Order: sequence, then structure tokens, then C-alpha cells
Amino acid sequence: MTWGERTVMFVLVVLVLLAGLAIGFAATQHGEARLVHDLRAHGRETLASDAEMRPAAGRSETLRVRAEVELPSGPRVLELRAVSPSGWSLPPGRWSPAPAPYEGEFPVRFDPADPERVMAESDLDGYEGLDGRVLWTVAGVLTALAAIWVWPAVRVIRAWSRRGTPAGPSR
Repeated sequence: MTWGERTVMFVLVVLVLLAGLAIGFAATQHGEARLVHDLRAHGRETLASDAEMRPAAGRSETLRVRAEVELPSGPRVLELRAVSPSGWSLPPGRWSPAPAPYEGEFPVRFDPADPERVMAESDLDGYEGLDGRVLWTVAGVLTALAAIWVWPAVRVIRAWSRRGTPAGPSR
């Protein structure tokens, strides 16, 4: 396998990975922005208390906050969405009493059609999402580059098939 062939395949893999990450990040940001918009427009205010925080214990986890939320149907312990507090001083992977702004009673907004969609007012007020148009544009450009780069990769694969099984690493 020549250095040129390795480079073509490496670039393809990197472009596909970057495009996938960009699409995932854009979709996540879009979901958060939609939640914030919906709660600001149609959400109902209520109170929450007894909040607990669980800092991430590993890369695949995220910071989580749950609290008892007063709903029209009665109090329920729900996980708050799009939280942005600092939980650095808390032990990772364990539920602990949440620090400010989740101490004591605090205002939250919930979606009357889906009470599981609930956010603290402080998070709604402080939400500064990234511009979705920019994120989707970046994801689209990376996807287009990966699609364009497929042709050189196909040519490399065809060259390998004409030569037989690709050789191991050349020294």
C-alpha cells in the first residue's frame, strides 16, 4: 500500500468521522434550542425543590440534575433538561445535594403537554445556544466533502483489488 493510498483512506475516514460528529452535535443543539423555545413560548411556571446532581463519571455520561417538581397532577421527581451548573466539587457518578442555583425551592418551567420536559428558569434565562444554521452548514459541508472524497477512495479500493489483497504495512 503506497503512502498516497494510505492518505486517501485516512482522509476519507477523518471526513466521515468529522461529518458524523458535526451532525450529532448539530442535532443535539437543535433539540436543546427547540426545548428552550417551546418552554419560553408555552411552558408553565412552577416550583421545584430537593434537587440532586450527579456529575459525569466518564466520557459517555453527562451532568444530570433531578428535582421534585410541583405539577398539576401532584409532585414528581423529574430530571431537568439543558442544565448548565458547575458540579466540579461533587463526587462523580453519585447523586448529591445540588449547589446553587438548584438549592432549596427554585422556579422551573414545564411543558403542559409533556411534563417530562422541564427546565430551571435560571437555565432558560442563561441559555446561549449556538446558531443552528452555522452548525448545520458545517455538518453539510463536511458531509459533502466526505461524499466527494469517496471517489478517490473507490479508486484506491479498485487498485487494491487489481493487485490482490492489500499488503500489510510497507516499511
